[in-house]
Amino acid sequence: MGRVEDRLRALGLDLPKAKEPVANYLGTKRSGSLLFVSGRVSARRGEVGTEVSAGDAKIAARDTLLDLLAIIKVDIGDLDRIVSVEK
Repeated sequence: MGRVEDRLRALGLDLPKAKEPVANYLGTKRSGSLLFVSGRVSARRGEVGTEVSAGDAKIAARDTLLDLLAIIKVDIGDLDRIVSVEK
């Protein structure tokens, strides 16, 4: 386990099991030294402040990021290999 996963664990967070691709869906796609990750959305829906509390929105964002990191880990094996996030 690398530094990124150690830090996540220190924060009390664990990576979920990466969701399996369905049909023509790809979790990631490489182009040269870049790794493109398919977008994810949270199961929590609604406008923050009116339909969803700020706290729930924060949890949804955290869970979505953990899902993305799990997908990336399947592809690159070690999250410490991430150099930067471009967009």
